[in-house]
Amino acid sequence: MTRTTRGFFPETPMTQPEPPPPPAPAPYERSGASVPAGLRKAFGCVAVVAALVGAAVAISRCEDARQARVRRALQKIQQEHGGRIAWFDDGGRVRWRDLGTGGRLGEVSSVDPGLKPVRVAWSSDGAAIYAVVESGAFDKVHRIISVNPATKEIRTILDLAAAKLEDDDIDAGEFWVAAHGDAESEQDRITFRLGKGYWYSVEGKRPRVRPAAGPPERKWDQERCPDGRHRLVHRSNDDDSWIELEGGDEDVGVTPKDARAHPAWWCPQHP
Repeated sequence: MTRTTRGFFPETPMTQPEPPPPPAPAPYERSGASVPAGLRKAFGCVAVVAALVGAAVAISRCEDARQARVRRALQKIQQEHGGRIAWFDDGGRVRWRDLGTGGRLGEVSSVDPGLKPVRVAWSSDGAAIYAVVESGAFDKVHRIISVNPATKEIRTILDLAAAKLEDDDIDAGEFWVAAHGDAESEQDRITFRLGKGYWYSVEGKRPRVRPAAGPPERKWDQERCPDGRHRLVHRSNDDDSWIELEGGDEDVGVTPKDARAHPAWWCPQHP
C-alpha cells in the first residue's frame, strides 16, 4: 500500500532515502587477523638490535683495518731501524722494551731505581740505560745512574750532592750521550748542563767529572731514528700519557699509557 500526505498540496507518494554505505573495514579486519602489541614491540626490538650489530661489525672492521696498518708501519720501522726504547713512568720506574719483529713489540721490562726519574738515555751500544733521578720535593738533588737491562742492576755514576759542583740539579733537556774512546772504561761520555748553566761531562763507566765547553759536537737526539724520519712523541689524554712512534702512514703506540716525556730510542746504527 502506498501512503500519501494530506493537506493543501496534491497527494504525492512518500519515498524512503537510500541508507549510507557501511565503513570500509581495516586491512587486518579485512583479512580476519590482527598483530598483537607485544609482537609489534618485538619487531621493533629486533630492528634496533640488528642496527646495533651492524654498527658493531662496521666498527670492528675499521679497527681491524687500523691495526693492520699499524702492524705494517711498525714492521717497516723494525726492518729499517729496529732497536729498543726506554722511558719512565710517574710511578718512578724506568721501563724499556724491544721494538721486536714482524710488526709486534717485545715485552715491557722495568726496574725501580728508588728515586724519581726525570730523563733516560741509552748507552752507545744499547747495553745500558742512563737515567737522571732526583730526590727532594723542593730543593731537588740529582744523580746519574746506570741500569743494566739484562741483569736489572743499578749503579750510581755521579751523585751531585757528593760531587760539590755549582748546582745539584741537571737540566733534563740538556743531557747527551756520545760514544767516546776505545777503552772499555771510556765507551760513553755523558755531557750535561747544570741548572745554573755550567756544563760538565762524566764517563759512563766511572765517575770522572770534567768541565765541558757545551754539548757534544754531534748531538745524538735519542728521540729520533738515525735518518730523522721517525721520532718518539709523548702524548697525553686526561690522566693517561704514552709514547707514540710517529712517522710514515700510521702512528704506533709503543708504550703503555703511563709514560712520561723524554723517552729514548736506541738503534743498531746511530750517529
